Amino acid sequence: MVRNRCTRSGDYPYITFVCQKVRVTTMLQKTLYWTGRTMVGSYAHTMLRMDVHYHTPLPAGAKIIALNHPTTTDPFLSTMLAGERVHILVSETLFKVPVFGGYLRRSGHIPVVVGSGRTAFDEARRLLVAGGTLVIFPEGAISPPEGGFQKAHSGTARLALLTGAPVIPVGIHLLRERIRFIHTTVDEQPEVARWYFRGPYAMTVGVPLYFRGDVEDYAYVQAITNHIMDSIMVLAAQSERRMAEKAASRPRTDLRLQVRQASESTARLWAGLAREARHQQIERKLRLNAPRFDAQVVVLQRAVDVFELFEGEITRLVGGFVGDKFRARAQRFGQSLTSAVQQ
Repeated sequence: MVRNRCTRSGDYPYITFVCQKVRVTTMLQKTLYWTGRTMVGSYAHTMLRMDVHYHTPLPAGAKIIALNHPTTTDPFLSTMLAGERVHILVSETLFKVPVFGGYLRRSGHIPVVVGSGRTAFDEARRLLVAGGTLVIFPEGAISPPEGGFQKAHSGTARLALLTGAPVIPVGIHLLRERIRFIHTTVDEQPEVARWYFRGPYAMTVGVPLYFRGDVEDYAYVQAITNHIMDSIMVLAAQSERRMAEKAASRPRTDLRLQVRQASESTARLWAGLAREARHQQIERKLRLNAPRFDAQVVVLQRAVDVFELFEGEITRLVGGFVGDKFRARAQRFGQSLTSAVQQ
């Protein structure tokens, strides 16, 4: 009734007002979500060496994306897996963070209260029945800091059985030595967040898993839970192997080495030209040009120091561009010195 009345005005002013408010709220949620996703994508491509491999394209319609959970960063990066909007089951703790919690709530993500997740479960079920995409971490908490996985909870399996939505297992692997443990206080309770700010980050997306059966059969639900977690662990191992292979074959583009080599070759050129210089005019040109080039080298070396902090694809492209510019400038300077001697 309300849904039909949303297209009409005048008959039921209150219903019309409610429908308009729902539309505005939905539009605000979508705007906040896609703005945040764009910011996450920009950060990931700048600071992280993202490596996402799909065994098969994601199916259309309702689906449950289930991942392992090595860091606090994982929920945000999981939004990059699907082309459509996703809703993440997130610990209630993050919703209590000032400003950030409001963003999560208004973006349509779902808070999970530890020990009392029925409300979140029901909301996730409604989302899947409506054809939405849900992101869930079966472990229910961040993986052990020393490595490995937590014991999986049964929520993912029960949602799959109740809604018929396929489960998409995803395995994450990263460099644990790059994880930063940040101690903070949320709602007057001490918390330790594990953020992953830079470095390689690999995700392997598996084939959809479909389940049918009795959700009240505890043994069957537990078997599905174990199967989902085993699939995630296998995919995480694939991510680990792929990361190791890429690290072994990755060309080492050292901008600092390029700067040093170019400056050393230019210094040798200066020395040779100085020996060949026979009159004051050439010596004067050398004295004027050499310090100027030295200053440019110092500026570029400082830029290289900054670039070394970033590891994303965009940064490598920019770094290569700067290196090319530097080499071209060194070549032009050498040519100008050669011309000065020949005159």
